[in-house]
Amino acid sequence: MTAFAVLGAVLIAGALLFVVPPLLRRALRTGETRDAVNVAVYRDQLRELEADLRAGTLAPDQHEKARGEIEARLLADVGKGDAPAAHSRRHTRAGALALGLAVPICALAVYVAVGNPRALLPQTTGAQMRTA
Repeated sequence: MTAFAVLGAVLIAGALLFVVPPLLRRALRTGETRDAVNVAVYRDQLRELEADLRAGTLAPDQHEKARGEIEARLLADVGKGDAPAAHSRRHTRAGALALGLAVPICALAVYVAVGNPRALLPQTTGAQMRTA
């Protein structure tokens, strides 16, 4: 039984090492504003538009029209708020903690429901049962 419990704990710890550290690293990132994220997205769209024009897959008049639409969307999106784009550090840590607790609890619950917990008890032989 002890070997099974140790092996189960090692496997659960391994699973948590794959899930929790990335969540905590996400919490440590600097909070970019929504405006900064929007500008980066629109900048990428403009680069793709320029590449299409150079490749000849887009006519100059279509390029100007698409560029105007992108610029209009950018002006409409920027300046609506400077709220951080990512979740706050507290929410991310709380999520990591909840997941860190939920994984072992769920693993134990599944084992109790589907597995055979009585198999972990020491086996008694027929001779031991007669003497007891």
